[in-house]
Amino acid sequence: MKYLIILFSSFAFAQNEISIEYLSEINRDNKESSEKEVYVLDNFDEKSIYKPKISNNIKKYVNASSLEKKWYSKKQNITAYKLSSTNTVYSTDKIVYKDLANNELFTNRILITSRAITDESDIDFNWDIVTNKDPVSVLGYNCQKAFTNFRGRTYVAYFTSKLPFPDGPYKFKGLPGMILKVESTDGYYKLEAVNINLNKSKDASLENPFSEEKVLTLDKYKSITKETLIKRLKSSKSVVNSDDDEGPIVIKFTDQLENIGMGVIRVD
Repeated sequence: MKYLIILFSSFAFAQNEISIEYLSEINRDNKESSEKEVYVLDNFDEKSIYKPKISNNIKKYVNASSLEKKWYSKKQNITAYKLSSTNTVYSTDKIVYKDLANNELFTNRILITSRAITDESDIDFNWDIVTNKDPVSVLGYNCQKAFTNFRGRTYVAYFTSKLPFPDGPYKFKGLPGMILKVESTDGYYKLEAVNINLNKSKDASLENPFSEEKVLTLDKYKSITKETLIKRLKSSKSVVNSDDDEGPIVIKFTDQLENIGMGVIRVD
């Protein structure tokens, strides 16, 4: 098998507008919080926004045994759903903004029960393109295959040079053509285009939806998350009767789409 290792920082656009719908599937170890949802990628003038087609769609939790809304924050656009007697999730519209010309990427994350915006422009996909395989067809477009490693998982992507955009769903980008399908080799995450709209008319260019918000580095986001969790865990332990000491509380960040190096939190 032959591979071509590439890094693309820029690409000439033959077209400047495209809108693609992707079916997104996250198959979590905790089946109740697995998701299946349609996202839309709008790409215009070397900028793109990736977001859910339906805002905060409760139906995305396809395996949930219960769907009780516990609370909703309009300011943060976060909803807490009780999926079962032991499983509560905090849900928001996942949005990824890219400025491909300036190599910028911003996204929103849930920080305990609030929202944080992180600058992840330093993401660098080092793609290995398979050059000796038959093309795979996605919505009638013949696609080449490429591999990359990203935050704990190996991904295979299928892209087409017939759509000359070095972009793709979620945070994926940097191939010589639009990514129409991508999936992790462990089956945890899968994205596939289900509809393509070329030259979709727009009244204005795509702008950064987070431009008026405070932006954190990923390291700062991790630091605040850990500090907040430790503070809350210590507070919860303080109300437990000391005669019934249950030992340390340990949190391991597993069953996550991305391993961003949160490590383990322990409160004795």
